[in-house]
Parts: sequence; C-alpha cells; structure tokens
Amino acid sequence: MKEKTALNAEADSLRCLVAWIGRQDLDGASQKPCTGPVVDFLRGHPDIRCFLLSDWPKEQVASYLSCVERTVNSVIEIRRVKLADPTDYLAVYKSADSLMSEVTERFPLDEIAVHTSPGTSTMAAVWVLLSKTKFEGVRLFKSWIDKTSGTSREAEVDIPFKLSLEVLPELAARRAQLLEVGDRASFPITNAFDAIVHRSAATAGIIRDARKMAMFPNPVLILGESGTGKELIARAIHAASPRSSRPWGAMNCAAIPRELLDSELFGHIRGAYTGAVTDRQGRFEACNGGTLFLDEVGDMPPETQVRLLRVLQEGEIQRVGDPKVKKVDVRVVAATNRDLISEVNSGGFRDDLFYRLAVLILRIPPLRERRDDIAPLADHFLAELNERARSIPGVGRKVFSSNAKRFAQAYSWPGNVRELQNTLARAFAMVSGDTLTAEDLEAQIIPTGVASISQPLLKREKNFSLDAQLGAIERNLIEQALRETGGIKERAAKLLGLGSRQALSHRMRRLRLGT
Repeated sequence: MKEKTALNAEADSLRCLVAWIGRQDLDGASQKPCTGPVVDFLRGHPDIRCFLLSDWPKEQVASYLSCVERTVNSVIEIRRVKLADPTDYLAVYKSADSLMSEVTERFPLDEIAVHTSPGTSTMAAVWVLLSKTKFEGVRLFKSWIDKTSGTSREAEVDIPFKLSLEVLPELAARRAQLLEVGDRASFPITNAFDAIVHRSAATAGIIRDARKMAMFPNPVLILGESGTGKELIARAIHAASPRSSRPWGAMNCAAIPRELLDSELFGHIRGAYTGAVTDRQGRFEACNGGTLFLDEVGDMPPETQVRLLRVLQEGEIQRVGDPKVKKVDVRVVAATNRDLISEVNSGGFRDDLFYRLAVLILRIPPLRERRDDIAPLADHFLAELNERARSIPGVGRKVFSSNAKRFAQAYSWPGNVRELQNTLARAFAMVSGDTLTAEDLEAQIIPTGVASISQPLLKREKNFSLDAQLGAIERNLIEQALRETGGIKERAAKLLGLGSRQALSHRMRRLRLGT
C-alpha cells in the first residue's frame, strides 16, 4: 500500500469546515457546475461536515443549499444570524465565536478548517483573530480562484486596533487570567512606581495592572502615543519584578540603522561584516537574566522580527556571523505607537511575533485623556527646574500663575508628557520674571500644524480662515504619514484611511505637496 503524502494526510485529518455564506457563494450557485469558495473547498475535501453562518434571506440560502447538496457529498448545517450591518465587528464576532464554540465541542481544533474568503472583510478579520487567540490550532484557508475570471481572490483582512484591544475579549482574557492570579498574590512592597506622577484614575489603573504584570515572566506590549511615558512604565515593571537585581537594557528600534539592528540586538563575531574587528556582545546577552525594553518595536524590519521570534520561542540567539547558538533568559517589554494589527495585515509585522509579544498588554492613554495628571506633572517638572536652577547664577525660583495652570489643563498636548516637560523647560529658560503665565507657556509651544482640540479655536484674528486651518492640518497629517512609511504612497494612503494611492495623490496635488 502506497504511503500517504503529507498533503493527503492533512486533507484526511480535516473533518469539518466553518465559513460565512458570501456573495461569491450565492453568485456561484447560478453557475453550471455550482462554484464559489465554499463549494470548491468541499469538492477538494469530500465527506466533511460543513457549518455555515448566514445573514442572507431564507429563499436565497435555500436555493444556494440546494445547489451545493447536488454538487458535493457533504452534510451542511446552516446557522442563521441577524446582522444590522455585516461590517459590525462586535456583532460578527459574537456570531462567529458562538459557532466556533459549538463546533469545537464536537471536533478537535486541528480537524477544523475555517474559510476566510466568503463574506465581508470584517468577517475575515474576526476569523483571523479568533484563530490566533481562543481557537488557536484551526486551519485558515484564505484564497479562492474565481473560475469565471481566472483570478485569485484573497480576503483582505483589515482589523481595527479598537477591536483587537477593546472589543475582542480573547486577547484581554490571556492577560486577565494571569492578573487574576496576581490579585490573589502577596506582592512585595516596592517603590518602583513612585516616580510615576499622577492623579487620574486612568493612570492609577495602569500602575495597578503594571504592578501585577511585574511579577510574571511573560512579555509585555505597551501601546501609546509618543511621549506618554512608555519607557518609564517599562522601567518600573523591571524594578518591581523578581529580575530587579539583574540587568536592564533599553533600545529604540527606530533609532538604529536597519543594517546594524541585528548586530545591536544579538551581537556579532569578528569578521561578520566590514568594520566588525572584534567580537561584540548584543543587548540580549548583556541583559541575560534581566529585562530588555524594545521601544518602537513596530519599526523592526522583517528579518530582525524572525530573529526576535526565535528568542521568544526558544530562548536562543545567534550572533551575526556565528553558527553557534547561545541560550538567553531575557524578559522582553516592547512598546510602540503604531497600529500593529494593521501592520500585521499589510505584511509589515509578523502575526506570530505580535501574539508572542502581546501576552500582557498595557495601553497608556494620551495626556488629553487623563487631564487630572496635567497639574501634578506640571508641578513636578517645575520643581525639578527650580532645583536645577539653584546652581545657575542669576536664575531665581519660579511659580505658576493661576491662568498658566488653566492653560496647561485646557491644552491637548499632542506631544503628551514629553511636550509638556519641554515646553515648561523652554518657558523657564526664557522668562526673566518669577512667574510663568499662560502667555509664557503658549509662546513656547512649537507649532505642529495640528490644531489643539482644547485650545481656543478662534483668537479673533482678522484674517482667520477655516479652510486654511483645515488645509494645514491635512498637510501635516499627509507629511507625517509619508515620513512614517518611507514615502511609500500605498502604505501612507492606508495609514490615513484613504481608499487608494490615487486618492492620496489627488489630495497632495490639491495641497501642492510634492507628488
């Protein structure tokens, strides 16, 4: 008897298919023979049970079902759902999760196939996230050849960050399970978080979660805009952890040239490349037993992502040019201001690496969402400036006027804590008196082209133009997107939520930006 090939063995191990009924399936029912993503899959995998979700009218589904049953030898079960909007992530998630929970009671995960092509991109996104979290182990089938045109249709999986972090409970569940253990644990007394100046309930909640996370060895992913204090939180996690007496290291992945990043992280041996005149230890070796903070991890190139994944999976590194493998024990705390889910979808960031990093997740809200922190932060930074000024001849102590505090509280601080700190430092240096006023602070704010939501909108300027202000905001956002994507218009358009490269080019021409 001939031995089964790996492909046949895989096909034989599948016992059921799960999918939505999509427009392509319904259209295919009118073809002879019947075609479409689901029926074509069932042709290649005979005798398996098929579970289909549908929000289509009963008559259309009945006609489709009749066609499929005449074409393939599969038992098909329909699960009808009501969707007000097939792009409503939460409604789609609940329907898909309910069906998968039912199916996994009857079949092992590795015997289940999920077809992501039928249905909307929202449905495809939910399948991907479910398969990476709660139902890890099911097999995803993403593409389908449209026989009428001969082209491959692949589901475009566009997953909003809000879904991945707030709506999708399974990502948060892994964190909750660990932190629930932490709630019952006796944490050692530590002042590691005392340096985090705050008054808001939001920051207090972050500190509470971070204290618990500190006690576990799992990777932490910190999300937040630039300047929100991600490294400060990371340092506190290390200082409060059982690794506190071991090495701490921090590296900004966006600040290291691409060609040197591997050497910086993993080290190199002599002669590995031009200029490598001696053996060099990388950050992972230097932090062995401790914690390594990787800031702006979303900027890491694909080849380095593969190496980082190996560290997280196997605890192994290889110096550049060295065939030998070394074992390391390093806790990784990563941070990014990017939408990593979108980066995963576009191929810019590996999905397996994302889920390895996102075991424990902390989101640091921007300063405009935790305004109660602004006043104590301003007082803290001013106290530091006054302390440093004691050694500077001719510079006296300064205080805030009441309107300065009101201004700081009202301004949105697009650069977050870092912008607040730098603005105060400039005002302290430039104001000769002993009082810092609202006008003094406002004069030191560096214009970014993005209007502050909380600033007075109109300053009674004679020639104020709403169109000009909106144009400045649009220009600034486009330029920022182009910088972040290295000038690649396709990616910049996606970052800006525009439909195509052409849409971005049209806006650039209108704004007279270089095209």
